[in-house]
Amino acid sequence: MKKICSALLFAAALTLGAAETLTVSRNGDNLTIKSPFADGWTLTRGGWTGGPNRQYNFRYATLSKEKVKNIVVKNSSDDACPVNLNGSYLGANHGDSAASALIFAEPHGLGTRDRGTEWLDSKGRKFYILRIETPTVIQVLSENLSQEKDIWKFVRPAAGETLTRADGRVLKDFKVQIRQLRPQVRIVSRKYLADGKPLEDKSEVECSVFTVEEEYDVIATDAVLKHVIANPGKAVAFNAPGLEAVLNQKIVYRYYPDGSCIVEHETRFLRNVRMGYLGFIQAHPMTKGKYGRQLFRIPKTKPFAHDGEELDFADGVDLTRPIKKSVYLTAGMFADPKNMPERFLQYLSEGEGLPEIGFVCGYSLLEGCTVPEQRRKNAGTALYLYSKTRKTYPHAIDNGRIKVVKAGTVFRCTAYRQYFDPARGYYLNRQGECRVMYVDFPAPAAGKVITIPEELRKMRMELVEKSPSVQYRREGSELKFDSAGKNGYCVLKFR
Repeated sequence: MKKICSALLFAAALTLGAAETLTVSRNGDNLTIKSPFADGWTLTRGGWTGGPNRQYNFRYATLSKEKVKNIVVKNSSDDACPVNLNGSYLGANHGDSAASALIFAEPHGLGTRDRGTEWLDSKGRKFYILRIETPTVIQVLSENLSQEKDIWKFVRPAAGETLTRADGRVLKDFKVQIRQLRPQVRIVSRKYLADGKPLEDKSEVECSVFTVEEEYDVIATDAVLKHVIANPGKAVAFNAPGLEAVLNQKIVYRYYPDGSCIVEHETRFLRNVRMGYLGFIQAHPMTKGKYGRQLFRIPKTKPFAHDGEELDFADGVDLTRPIKKSVYLTAGMFADPKNMPERFLQYLSEGEGLPEIGFVCGYSLLEGCTVPEQRRKNAGTALYLYSKTRKTYPHAIDNGRIKVVKAGTVFRCTAYRQYFDPARGYYLNRQGECRVMYVDFPAPAAGKVITIPEELRKMRMELVEKSPSVQYRREGSELKFDSAGKNGYCVLKFR
């Protein structure tokens, strides 16, 4: 981080230096997207549909250079976002975890003919066999016990329970494990477009923007159960055509040569749901590898006590050490309780011969359900940071503000992910018709100058937001900044 601060303090003139094009190759649903990075490095981003629901997902990011082995800076196949509703995660790589696996020490004796059959526990609750996994494991789901319209509720067999069939058969002495219903996503359509033209399989192309357009339905869990019961003795798909969906998602991923991917969601609820949370972006931590430091920064936060220590995410928290207890970032941790943090930055630095690299995932301040005045009404939590994986889950909507979402409700969201060179002192991306520049000041800075990229110089510039410590002015093709304190920021838009 020392190098990052030095660049911010002493750089006299910084320019974007972004490449004009990216190179995309396709092998089925596996994508490789390459664009130049700083100092002659190449950034490669991967995408695929290899998850259990076959939904498009971010996969990895590497840096490479001639005669240098690839450096993995991010590695994950679980960065697409599910929704959390009716007590479970659905979509992306998830299926409803309401199902249970019953695990027997001896063969259970059940076969294909038993799929869809009904069994009762000691309280008279009904359980149905969904799948015969192995000779000693079956998958079951209870009857829907909800009294609310559209909103399902399922239970698990209790430990030590006995299940009985009307024909006198008995299931007992089993262990219970959680099972997800998968695949529970029904893909409606997917397109791969290079500058608006379809990218054929087994091909490579150079383009200025690469787009993945995807639409899918998330199937209602009670519809899955009805389908299994209606087809006794058959192996049925949990995402079969005709099954009722709880929501529909239309997602557009736009990759640009500046290291960004702009993600636009339209989520339409087809049933009433009890809201858990909606996050339209999420991200595993960067891969430390041979780097000496892995820093996580969240502008617009203040230091707070957590699990017996003080965490200061505005200044940066070292992710190379474990976080023992998960973090819920709420209003008492914001520098301004009315201004919810919307972007979450990671840095890899202090690696001999390795380039510094930053990664950010964020929500738009300009459009959709995450504009500040709207997000305050939609979410009570800015971020959930899971201690076990150190994964970032930014909230856009949650049950701290919205308990039930009615059928017919539509949420639109613009989010982004971006890899950038920290030495530039800013990053720039596209949001709708605007170009948005984010300038950060981890340390006090006087006389910082940014040369405005040529393509922006004829555009009208407006302030989106800034910290009180930052002052700026535009002089011709230059922006001049002063930041009186630590952890200042300024967000500008060009249109």
